[in-house]
Amino acid sequence: MQFCDSMDEHAELRLDEIDENGALPDFRSSRMGTAEGAGRARGRLHHFHEFGGGDELAQELYEAQGGSGSSWIFNADHEDLTPEERYVVTEVREEMGQRAKEEADLIGFYVAWHRAGGFAGLERAGWHRSTIHRRVRRFRACFGTHPDTMDFSWITLDLDQLWREQYEKRIRWANDPPEYREPEPPDEDY
Repeated sequence: MQFCDSMDEHAELRLDEIDENGALPDFRSSRMGTAEGAGRARGRLHHFHEFGGGDELAQELYEAQGGSGSSWIFNADHEDLTPEERYVVTEVREEMGQRAKEEADLIGFYVAWHRAGGFAGLERAGWHRSTIHRRVRRFRACFGTHPDTMDFSWITLDLDQLWREQYEKRIRWANDPPEYREPEPPDEDY
């Protein structure tokens, strides 16, 4: 029996639950209350704009891009703005979301690179050499450096902890095979 690893023990996916057509289990019965999940990411972004200097930085970006005259709108309540002013605020803020969309795959590759221990680890895991080389090239084009030497100031990878937990989880599975375990009740946070 195979499992999908996760740092969260409740996120285990039993691969033997994939149906004959290769479809994953249907999680609609255990969905979150909204498409935002628990709202943590949205709340963090809102907090950054309200209290972390985000509005001031958005205003500075707006002015650096040639905007003028109405930079006060970034500090105003959204309901106090005209539709045109709301559009300007939304456009400037959404540049960050667009960047996240464009970089998501590359940041995932960065994490996979370090998690697997580099090129040889990815290759042993089944990645084709040309795929790895293409991803490295894309990463370097976007971030200006190799994923092995990149240091995102806002990402901390505790790889020793990850690898330790992976081994410990495998040891637990070997000593207590999942097919004999009592199912755990779902955590209400998930």
